[in-house]
Amino acid sequence: MPRHIIALICVLVAVAACDETIDERYASQAEFLESGMVEAGFAPDWIPEDARDIRMSLDVDSFLHVFRFDTKELDDVLAECRPIDIPNWTPHRRGRNYKMCSSEQAFECGKFFVSLKGEQVCVWRRDEKS
Repeated sequence: MPRHIIALICVLVAVAACDETIDERYASQAEFLESGMVEAGFAPDWIPEDARDIRMSLDVDSFLHVFRFDTKELDDVLAECRPIDIPNWTPHRRGRNYKMCSSEQAFECGKFFVSLKGEQVCVWRRDEKS
């Protein structure tokens, strides 16, 4: 297993008992992929190449992982998704750091959920523990 993945897992385990939110920003898809989030299972592998201003927030207590980015490649994002009603528990309805997400449409994409507003894409998943 690559060292950066091991380091990421160690950090997440170390803060697991804390009331904490971990926030990260990435300028591009390439920078985001280097972070190891996809390999660790915290993010989908279909983040488009033109994704920019990627923000990640992980609420350690609720195990809620949220990613927000801007893209023009919406067809790539929604290729294997199905439309759903916007659930009451979406990140933009939770407040706190999740105000980075807003929504006009929602989709289920495997174990991830997606909400869209213009070119803004918000992706989240709930861990099995929540």
